[in-house]
Amino acid sequence: MVVFWESWCPHCRDEVPKLQQVYTTYKSKGLQMIGLTRLTKNATDDTVKEVLTQNKVTYPIAKEGGQMATYFAVSGIPAAAVVKDGKVIWRGHPGRITDDMLKSWL
Repeated sequence: MVVFWESWCPHCRDEVPKLQQVYTTYKSKGLQMIGLTRLTKNATDDTVKEVLTQNKVTYPIAKEGGQMATYFAVSGIPAAAVVKDGKVIWRGHPGRITDDMLKSWL
């Protein structure tokens, strides 16, 4: 799962702890997750680290310049894409992902 978010986005901040819970629950079942963020608006490395520390995020986070967002056709954040066997099988708001969906993908 690839998750797009930014530290200044209140909806993204709401999803980060939920995504951490999803990762904690499903990583032993094969879920791999990476969070991608861009430093736009008033975001800095420090504001990103603050969000990650507050939410005890353990899945990998990386900065990206927009190429990945373009590749995954992200038009708003937060956004997520699920990739299985090299193909995008789902794309949308991460809050719409259910346990049943996750179980069917793993």
